[in-house]
Amino acid sequence: MKTWLRSRDKEELVGLVVEQARTDVRLEQKLRLAAATSRAKAIDLAPYRAALLQAVVTDGYVDYRRAADYASGIEEAVEGIEELLDAGYAAEVVELAEEALGLVEKAVESCDDSDGSLGGILENLQDLHFEACRKARPDPEALADRLFQIEMESGFDVFHGAAERYASVLGPAGLAAYRRLAEERWSDIRPLGPGEKGRSGAAGRFRITAVMAALARVSGDVEALVAVQKRDLSTPYDFLTIAETYGKTGKGDLAIEWAEKGVAAFPDRPDPRLTEFLADRYLGKGRGEEAMALLWAQFTRRPRLPEYQALRKGATRTRAWPAWRQKALELIREQTEEAGESADAPCFLQRQDRSRLVEILLWEKRIDAAWEEARSGGCSAALWLQLARERERMHPEDAVPIYVSEIERALRSANDRAYHTAVDLLKRIDGLMVRLGRKVEFDRMLVSLRTTHKAKRNLLKLLDRTSWA
Repeated sequence: MKTWLRSRDKEELVGLVVEQARTDVRLEQKLRLAAATSRAKAIDLAPYRAALLQAVVTDGYVDYRRAADYASGIEEAVEGIEELLDAGYAAEVVELAEEALGLVEKAVESCDDSDGSLGGILENLQDLHFEACRKARPDPEALADRLFQIEMESGFDVFHGAAERYASVLGPAGLAAYRRLAEERWSDIRPLGPGEKGRSGAAGRFRITAVMAALARVSGDVEALVAVQKRDLSTPYDFLTIAETYGKTGKGDLAIEWAEKGVAAFPDRPDPRLTEFLADRYLGKGRGEEAMALLWAQFTRRPRLPEYQALRKGATRTRAWPAWRQKALELIREQTEEAGESADAPCFLQRQDRSRLVEILLWEKRIDAAWEEARSGGCSAALWLQLARERERMHPEDAVPIYVSEIERALRSANDRAYHTAVDLLKRIDGLMVRLGRKVEFDRMLVSLRTTHKAKRNLLKLLDRTSWA
């Protein structure tokens, strides 16, 4: 074919390409963009804008089936802009990238972006914009104004943290302009104390707070950053944020002070992250008793695996884990018994089995102990399955009845997901029964299951596709 094409007249080939472009939108876009960049220094941006508009415009909502092709069309238009940067048109790319960001943001609202393709395009455009700004060096104050407006209005975090990322491009004049704009908006944000409402749905508050924090980080002033963070102390996590800020900058005593303030401000609903931060700091200062008092109080409020893990971490550092472990397990046993006797027990204690204890023992790899607790007092279906998998290797006879029970439970639901679960479990049982020399028993089980569930055609099809059916 190449030989034939080389033999044709130039005008004839041009005609063929133009004719094809009339029916191939993307080819036409590529040709127009190539033509635009082939001209002298004065670049015509109209084809690039047209390509973007044509790519993002839809005739309605773009569902998941069409989303990949839709995103691909936008990516091609963006690639054309990227080529402009390589060709030396940095200032033009700054302009086009900002326009493209606005168009793609609107496009996301009309598209099922479950796979994140449009989100990825937004990220690529921001990277392209930054590189173009580094090369073009636009007016810093005008750039600051545009960045700030987009950062404050974007629903998809476009230019989030721009003051930090663009600091070298903005320079002192641009950062000063950014700060003036931010401080004017910041003056309208009222302080919030512990437990105060005022954050629900306040996207603008979060955005301007992020801007002020970014400006403080650029300045390197820790107290300026803390001053921003102090504007909102409505949750325990806000105190943790300040404590972490001081901790990262070597101000350990202030980190402890703010963590203590947070714990004291929310005695009825402490945040485990704050509690564990403070306990860790206490341990680092040799204040083991205070650390363990915090972790134990947390465990007694919610005696679950995460709190048990935190307790173990702290007690291990104080070399007193065996005693604390015994105390923790005794508490769980006592509360489990009380829950069985009281209808007013807290929601996390209302299970009248030993699930919490079994879960902890499994985490500790004490499989035999977990098995005995489950046999004695029961546990959740999920934990029984976990136990079965742990028992398979050494005690396959223990795992089989658990899997059989789970199959029965799964098949109470007549759907493909339940059928796949059942067949996967049957495969495990098959292997275990072979090891136990009970293959004939498994075959009878399979026949019985087929008979019982003969109306479930999709299940039978799955069974037919297995090697043991």
